[in-house]
This record gives sequence, structure tokens and C-alpha cells, in this order.
Amino acid sequence: MTNSGYYRFPTIQGDTVVFVCEDDLWTVRAQGGVARRLTSNLGEVDSPALSPDGQWLAFTGREEGAPEVFVMPALGGPARRLTFLGNYASVVGWTPDGAEIVFASNHTSPFRETSLYAIPAAGGEPRLLSTGPAVSLSFGPNGGRVIARHTTDIARWKRYRGGLAGDIWIDSDGSGQWRRLCASADRNGGEGLRLAGNVARPLWLGSRIYFLSDHEGVGSLYSLPAGEQAAASCSPQRHVGNGEYYLRHIHSDGRRMVYSAGGDLYLFDPATDAAQLIQIQLYSPQVQRNRRFADPARHLQHFAIHPEGFAVALTSRGQAFSMANWEGAVSQHGEATTVVDGAAVAVQRRLATYLHDGERLVLVSDVEGEDTLEVHRIEQGEPVQRLAGLDIGRPMTLLASPTRDQAALTNHRHELLLVDLAEQTVRVLDRSPYASLRGVAWSPDGHWLAYGFPNSEQTSIIRLAEVDSGAIHDATRAVLRDEEPAWDPEGKYLYFLSAREFDPVYDNLHFDLNFPRGIRPFLLTLQKDLPSPFVPTPRPPGNKKRKKNGGDGDEEPAELASDTDRPAAALEDAAEPASRAHDPAAPAEQGDARPDAAEPAAEASEEEPEPRIEIDLAGISDRILAFPVDDARYDQIRGIEGKALFTWWPIEGSLHGSRPPGATPPAAGVLEAYDFGEQKVETVIDGMTGFEVSMDAKTLIYRMGNRLRVLAAGDKPDNKGGGAPSRQSGWLDLNRLKVSVLPGAEWAQMYRHAWRLQRDQFWTEDMSGVDWQRVYRRYWPLVGRIASRAEFSDLMWEMQGELGTSHAYEMGGDYKPEPDFDQGFLGADFVWDAVAGGYRVTHIVAGDAWDDDADSPLRGPGLDVVEGDLLVAVAGQPLSQALAPQQALVNLTGERVLLTFAGREEGAAPHVVTVKTLRSEAGARYREWVEGKRAAVHAATEGRIGYIHIPNMGPAGYAEFHRGFLAEVARQGLIVDVRYNGGGHVSQLLLEKLARRRIGYDVQRWGAPESYPVDAVLGPLVAIANEWAGSDGDIFSHAFKLMKLGPLVGKRTWGGVIGINPKDALIDGGVTTQPEFSFWFSDVGWGVENYGTDPDIEVDITPEDWVAGRDPQLERAIAEALRLLAENPPSLPDFSNRPRLGLPSLPE
Repeated sequence: MTNSGYYRFPTIQGDTVVFVCEDDLWTVRAQGGVARRLTSNLGEVDSPALSPDGQWLAFTGREEGAPEVFVMPALGGPARRLTFLGNYASVVGWTPDGAEIVFASNHTSPFRETSLYAIPAAGGEPRLLSTGPAVSLSFGPNGGRVIARHTTDIARWKRYRGGLAGDIWIDSDGSGQWRRLCASADRNGGEGLRLAGNVARPLWLGSRIYFLSDHEGVGSLYSLPAGEQAAASCSPQRHVGNGEYYLRHIHSDGRRMVYSAGGDLYLFDPATDAAQLIQIQLYSPQVQRNRRFADPARHLQHFAIHPEGFAVALTSRGQAFSMANWEGAVSQHGEATTVVDGAAVAVQRRLATYLHDGERLVLVSDVEGEDTLEVHRIEQGEPVQRLAGLDIGRPMTLLASPTRDQAALTNHRHELLLVDLAEQTVRVLDRSPYASLRGVAWSPDGHWLAYGFPNSEQTSIIRLAEVDSGAIHDATRAVLRDEEPAWDPEGKYLYFLSAREFDPVYDNLHFDLNFPRGIRPFLLTLQKDLPSPFVPTPRPPGNKKRKKNGGDGDEEPAELASDTDRPAAALEDAAEPASRAHDPAAPAEQGDARPDAAEPAAEASEEEPEPRIEIDLAGISDRILAFPVDDARYDQIRGIEGKALFTWWPIEGSLHGSRPPGATPPAAGVLEAYDFGEQKVETVIDGMTGFEVSMDAKTLIYRMGNRLRVLAAGDKPDNKGGGAPSRQSGWLDLNRLKVSVLPGAEWAQMYRHAWRLQRDQFWTEDMSGVDWQRVYRRYWPLVGRIASRAEFSDLMWEMQGELGTSHAYEMGGDYKPEPDFDQGFLGADFVWDAVAGGYRVTHIVAGDAWDDDADSPLRGPGLDVVEGDLLVAVAGQPLSQALAPQQALVNLTGERVLLTFAGREEGAAPHVVTVKTLRSEAGARYREWVEGKRAAVHAATEGRIGYIHIPNMGPAGYAEFHRGFLAEVARQGLIVDVRYNGGGHVSQLLLEKLARRRIGYDVQRWGAPESYPVDAVLGPLVAIANEWAGSDGDIFSHAFKLMKLGPLVGKRTWGGVIGINPKDALIDGGVTTQPEFSFWFSDVGWGVENYGTDPDIEVDITPEDWVAGRDPQLERAIAEALRLLAENPPSLPDFSNRPRLGLPSLPE
């Protein structure tokens, strides 16, 4: 059968078109017809390019891991891998003679910016082209070249106008003299093409340069004359568009062009100035849409323990299950798919939890297109109760009442909702205008909800909500953050975590203090006459029980001895709410919620009274007690009989703390139990992710990575039996779950889910004027055409790109398995020496000698390897022109290998060394780059000016800033380089330090005067930014100007300042991000987004500069710093007029 595929990356040569579909290469005639599959690769492919003679096909493949350059016969056949860079390599095209393949790569750079290389199609070494940074290249007549910087696909952020908008340069005759398109040749690059949109993929055909642009609203094909006459008007001619779909992936054979739009391919002929759809008949089994079964542990999303602890409810990959812990069968709840517009769409179910009777589950389902609550019977047979029509928003947490058919939930709108499952009604109990609620807990009697309530931008308190009346009471007074409340099952205490411990720790590297712990568990006594449980009372030794009040009858357990003087039980058989009885100011109840409230009193007395928790609200915030434990990084607390359980996490460095989407969650948490009877704390579990306890507080379930374990609450696990699932070990066998996956149905659900997330969480309700429903309708028909996870990702980028804002990303997810033969690296550059028969070491990267991950292993002590040495064998394999060192290091990352170097003198024995290969050269090359810039600054200023580079505004950038700043701040001035800054969130912390100004000194006898404040720059500050400085790098650059810290040199920045905080994973573990936090400045308002910040002094780096190794931006920054030094020479004050404290002479 024929079907419509999702077609991308076309290339043309003569009458042959090759394109990518289902992650493979296909070929079809330019006139259309039946497409033929060329590859059936293990890895994803993209960016194909046919050779000028049409005989060969180059492409980017992932057959052995990283994207590399491959070549194969255009008619089909085996492909050969040409590059062994272990890094990004994307095919751009061919040289006009067909001898070399041009590709873009950043393999020798520590940054994302790519340069262009050419590699012989027959195999050999790649050579760097003299274009400077670029992403595409097209050849014109007379050796002419046109390149584009920055942008390859304008559809992924539509109508982008920031610093990384496409930048087109022309070398008219191949002489190496470059100018921007539309600029005169005598303007040293010139301002060039400036459109209110983005440009990409320039192609030189005849006398014109064709390119894609969206400056008129939608990505279309335009052109300009290639000669200098374009500079006169610079008014592009529009040739063709495709309605509301962007033109993408354009390619040419020098005569005609092909491009993709809306999943289809089109052929454009400049001679007729018209495009036609290429009608493709695609016959494919679409194997990536076939059903398969997913690993339930890897996709575990939520777990809940049965009220009595003998079973669990689980959600994995959007499917809900329940099962007894170790015995019996597994039940799956709800249909797996629904139908939308005739297409199968997966149903995502989340947050499945047991109702109080243990016979039903309540969960969240999107079966009707919006999040809805459903109630399922464990013993299936009855229809699902679906609470359609309730506005519950996007639920974040869901908790069932322990006594009634009610559920509480929190949502993305910062609301606390109460849902009556029987009446199918919803009430908003509370809403914070500041942030999401910080933990919710039902009281054991089901009449109260405790929750952490953000009551300001910085603080949160514990609140109590009376479920029946809706009355709200503040239970704590804010110091900083009170959160994660939990109830004592006996109704005596309310536990919570609080950030109110200000015990600073001195920093070990510079003068600073911080609070790395700061949180402790606390409790509130719910009755005013209840004494502190932390004050021990006399009791006999051992486990002997003490007689109560000296009598012979009633006895109580030793662990409750502290309550012997208490006159009343915590659970009262009250006829009216305790809050009303004990708090005259509390509002009256709106009726009695008991089922028998309307019956006569005599009948009511025959029923067993409903137990109610007694809470004395008056003065409750003063009845706060801290657990006698050290402050730490606590994140959960729960109550069980006689004990409180809480978890804390060790303090760890943050440089390696991020996890990619779908990665196994960390399991470094420690669960401790405070025993009120024994008045001590002990470790229960060391190594966990999170835990919960059953409604009866007798059973505990905890997660360790992707595993679950069930224990008696408070008991230490028995690890003697090993880790196999069993009742003895407590481990659950998650493989009992059978998670069936229909990829096509999942992709449809994920599309709708991601669309809703943007609708609900985009920073402004009007979506900045974007008709979001129209966007949904535009791309929804394409969902049925995609046949791989990579195609879904591409569609998501294009759909979310319609927002026209930054930070609308899609990442992660469940891709088909690909080979991963990681490359080993030596931190060095080599060139083939045909005469000597080996690879000459041309450069050894000098990183941090003490850091094995950030320095060339060839620099190890005792190895005696220097530049100029000849490498002749790797791991015992003799090298040749066909076997380069990089090729011999495939699948040897992080391994020890033998390297054989030829003797330096004629007749000398080979020199053999053993080294451990690097997993990446990025760290070493970055360090060499930074130290090279610093040395250049010191040399040019005779050491008067310091230099620091900030690679991002995350933990790594924070660390690098301080590494440079603390060493350089004592110089007379400072250059702060934020070029290539990848963003983050710490810019304000760095600006605080840079803004310090000296107002005093500590003068001492033996040492130099120390400035006050400490670490304040004495003289001028100069910052450098470029187009790659983005997000928090944008903010830093603009704030640097706004705070008047000094001049900003370089180029306009990226222009992306709408922040994100992704909380919702897609059904397959992928993530989409919603631009939620839009940045506003006092001078330009919203103006930095989709524009960037302009430098005070604009300095370009032309292709000629790059080829010559010049850095005019740094040179100008040095000149500015020296100018400012000359205008205001910094100097220390004159300290010579010191106090004279000698005995004064008495008057005569």
C-alpha cells in the first residue's frame, strides 16, 4: 500500500531527488513517482547531498554513535564512514569538482559554533576551509563562494530577529575577500542584509543569491543579485512560498532547487519562477510504528500504596496498573487508546491513587482531550466513573481522602481544589498568587487539609483548610519557608519541614558565607494541653509498661509516656468541628457533613460517632517545636505510630548534577526515623529516591532509582536475601507490568499534550497574539504522516516555533536504539606525513595538568611526547593514510591504549607509551582557549588588566567566573568575556561582585592594603559579548550596560529571555519546555526578547579575521580598558598621614 510520509532534507542532481523519511534515505525522480529506499540504517540519517556527477551520495549518519560523514553510491549500496571526529558533523555539500565533501563541525572548538571542512570522497583527512565560522556554503561562478552563519532552519524559531539571525557573506571570486550580501566591497564586511526576520541557506545560481527568509511573516524563497549592485537597494525578490508552512531544507544542483514544506517536497525552477509538488508514492512497512513493549521500570512515573499496604497502584508510560505486592495478577485500568478525527490517540493516565475503601482508584486521564478525573474499580466490571466537565486545570498532585469519596489536588494555577467524587463537584479551597503549593496532606479523619502555602515571593507558611466549611487558617508564621506538612496518625501533631535555620558556613575559597543545609523537621502540637514529645518522662528500664496514674488497671506503652498528663484523647467524638469549639473567632460550619446529620437524634445516637481530630487553633503557631536533629537538606516527612520519618540528601557539587530527560532518578537520599519513645533518631534506609506511607500508616513504599520496595513502616530493610523481588526482600517485580506501546498513537497524544502545555503555561494568556488553535489545526494533519520519533521531534520544533519566542524546546524521548561506539580522544591534532609513513603531532592541547578529564593525556608525566613526534601505531594497529588515529580509537573512550611513536633519530627504537583516552576534548580545548585569551590580555597590558571568561550562567559558569575573578581581581582593571555564554540563572550573583566599588581599605603593617569591600575591582571593567551569548547571557550583557559597569564590546546577543521550568514529561519520557517567565527591563521593557542587547561598541569578526587568527573584539576591549586606565589612572590612597597617638605634651 502507498502512504504519505513525512519528507525532509531533499537533495537534487539532474533528475534524481534523494530525501529522508523514517530516518532513512529514499530516492525518487524529480517528476515524482514511486520512491525507493536506499538505506535501512541502524542510526538516524540526515543532510544528504548528491555529488555533482550524481554518482555518489554523502550524508550525516549515526551508525556508530556521534553524527559523522558517510558516503555511498547514489543508486544504493554499502556506506563508508569518512570522519571519525566523535562530535557533530553535518554534510553541507560537495566541492564543484566532486572530489571533496563539505561539512560543518565544531570538533576542534569548545563552543557550539561550527566551521566548514572538506574531506576527500575517497577517504583521507578533513581540511579546514578558509571561510571562518559558517553552517552552509554554496559555490558560484569564477570561484565565488557564499556562506551563511548561525542559522540552518528558520522554522524552529519563527520570525526570529536576534543576534543569531542568519548572516550571509560573499567571496565574489574565491580570493578570500569577503563582504556581506548587500554590502559594498569597500566596507570591510559592511552592515549587509538587514531584514525584519531570519535568513538561511543561501544558494548561488547564475547571477543571483537565493535564500530563505521569513521577514514578511512566513518562510519563503527570495533572491538578490550576487554582485555589488544589490547594495544599492537591497530589496529581495520573493519567488515562492507555501501558505502557512515554512520552506525548509532547500538544496540545489545549480539549475533547480528542492525544498520541504509541510512534510512534502517541492521542485522550484528559476527559469519559470514556479514550484511544483513532487508527487511521491511511498511503500513502506513503517516498522517504527509497530507495537512493542516498553520497560515499565524505566518509564515508572508514579506509585501509591494501598490503604492497608498489601497492593500498589502504578503508572508507567501513561498507563495505570494495580497489583498485589508479590502475589496475584496485574490489572490495567482504562482503555489504551481513543479516536480523534479518525486517528488512534493514546490515553495518558497519571497520579493513580487508592480511595479510602481500597477498592477503587482515582486518577487523571486525558481521554477526552483535557485532564479529567476518573474513578476505576480494582475488581473490574463496572463502568469507569468519569468526572467530565470539571475545571481542574493541569493536576500536579492528587490525594484521596482517607475517609470519604473526596480528593484534593493541586494544579498549575497554584490552586488547591477539593473534588467531591460522588457529587462530581469541585471547589477552589485556596490559591497562591506567588507559586505552586508546597505539599498537601489529609488529616487522618478526613476533615482537614494541611498544605504549604506561598504567601509572598520569598516565604511560605503551613495552612489548614476545613474541608466541610472551606475555612482557612494560618498554622505557622513565616520565617522563610514552611512546607511539606504531614499528620501524626494519632492526631496529636502536625509535622512539616521548615527553612528557618540560619547557620551559615564559611566558604572555603573566598570570603563568603552560605546556607547549604538550613532545613529541619518541626511539629505543631494540635491540642493546647499537649506537652512536648521531646521532653522525656520517667519510666522503668526495658520495655516494661508504666501503670497509668498509679492504678492497677490501664497501662500505656512506654513510647506514649510523655502524654500521661494529657486529659483528653486526640481523636474526639465531637458533634461539631473542633475548630469552632476551641476557636471562638472561627466561622460557623455550613451544615453537618455526616451522612446521618438529617436523621433524628435518637437514630443518630445508634450510629457509631465519626471520630474527629481535635485542633486548638488559638495560639497554634506558637506551639512549634523543632526536632532535635541537625539541619540538613530535608525534602519529605511523614508520620507513623510513635515515629516521624524524614528524608535528607547529602550536599553534593552541582557541576554534574543535571540529568537528561528519561534518565534514572538519583537515589542518594537517606530515610531517618525519630522514635518519640526512645527519644532518638536512627537511619532506616541509606540510598533512596522518595517514599510514601499507607493511609493506615503501617506500610512504607520507597523508590530507589527505578525500583520499588515495600516494608513495614519504620522497619529497616533486610538485605540478606539480595535484591531479587520477593516478600522477604520487599522488592517489587515491575516486570509483571506489560506496557504496550503503539508509537503512532503515542505521538498523536504527545502532540495534543504539548500543545495544551503551551496553552496553559505560556507566560501570557493571550499567547502574545498567536492564534494557538489555528496552529493546532495547521500541524495536526501531519501527525499521521510521521513514522519515527525523530520525525515527531522535528514536527514539535516546527509547531512550537510558531510561538515566535525563545526557549520553546523539545528534547529526550524514546528513540529507536542506535549503536554507540564512543570515540576515544588524545587531545591532540595530527596530520599525515606520507614521506615518514605516520601521523605527525601538530598540536598537543594544554589544559589543566592536574585534571585527567581536561588535559591531553599525551602531556602526562614521563611520557616524553612532544609536538613533531610521529605516531605510527595505536593499540598495536599500524596507522596508514587509510587508518588515522581517530579511526583506530573508535570504541576506546576512557580506555588505556598503547601508542607507538617512531624514534626521533634515524635508527632509534620506537617510543611506546600507555595513555588513558579522553571521553571528550571539550574541557581541555576550553581551558587552552581561556588561558590563551588571558595571556594575550596580560601581554598587551603589561599585566595591568585581568581577564575572565564565563561559559554559561549555570554551576559551571559560576565556578569558572570565580576561578578567574579571584585570581585576576587584584589587577588594575578587568575584561569580562561572555561570548558563547550558554545561559542559566546566576547572572545576578556575578553582577553583585562586579558592581563592588572600593570605599575603604584595611591597612596592615606587613601585608598589602586590602580593599573594602573585599574583591572589588580597582579600575575599569569592560565586557565582551557576541551573538552566541544568550538567555541569562543576554540578561548579564544588558544588565552590565544598565548598571553602567563599563562599555560592552562585540555583537548583538542572542535575544532569548523568556525562562522555563519544565515540570511535565511527555508520555515517552521526552520533555517540552514552555516559555513561562518573560523578562522585563526598566529601560527597554520587553525589548531584549527576540532582539538581544546591542553592544556599546560594535566589533565584527570577519572571515578574514578568523583565517588570520585575529580576535578584533578582544583587541578592542583591551584598547578600551587601556583608554579608561589612562583617563582615570587607578591608584591606592595616600596612607602616610597616619594617626599619632603618643602622649601629648602638657602645656607649660
